[in-house]
Amino acid sequence: MRYYKDYITNIEEYEHVNLYDTAAILLIRIHDYTYVTYGKSMIPTIVSFISKLNNGKLINKKLLDMYQEYGDSELSVTILEVGEYTVIQTKAKRYLKELKPELNYQNNGVKDSGKLFSEQHCENLSKSKIGEKHNRAKLTEEQAIEIKKLALYTNMTSREIADLFLISPGQVRKIKSGTAWGHIQISARGN
Repeated sequence: MRYYKDYITNIEEYEHVNLYDTAAILLIRIHDYTYVTYGKSMIPTIVSFISKLNNGKLINKKLLDMYQEYGDSELSVTILEVGEYTVIQTKAKRYLKELKPELNYQNNGVKDSGKLFSEQHCENLSKSKIGEKHNRAKLTEEQAIEIKKLALYTNMTSREIADLFLISPGQVRKIKSGTAWGHIQISARGN
């Protein structure tokens, strides 16, 4: 394992930045393959990442295989952006979309043989699982409508409504606010 600065290809651009206390988006390159990650503190993120590679402890098997095949000499880190952590988190998603790093796609939640589904396809999947069609749904749409009406138009507590339908009070609040069963719209009283 080399000194951490030896891995960073554009270190001179960030000499004025405190690398320990700055959040950053990093592009990790192994041979011709890329991986995008980010962290609250740049240097600990880099050192931890490289240490996990050396110890064979990464979750992403494809990335680990590339490292074992090409070794430490083919590993480099490019700082894509530095800034406040909350901003960096949001921007990291944009970098993933734009750069399409090959090694990030192995363990994504929505995938098909390493290829991400289009946004339209994900939206269609999401719509097909709305309400009682969802595999974990305990309620029918009629019950959800009734719960929403009771929550909005009566003085019953979430606990009382929950006991009637054998669900948690939190679920009643989610139905009332539209977080769960959000497609149900209750307009004027009684509809």
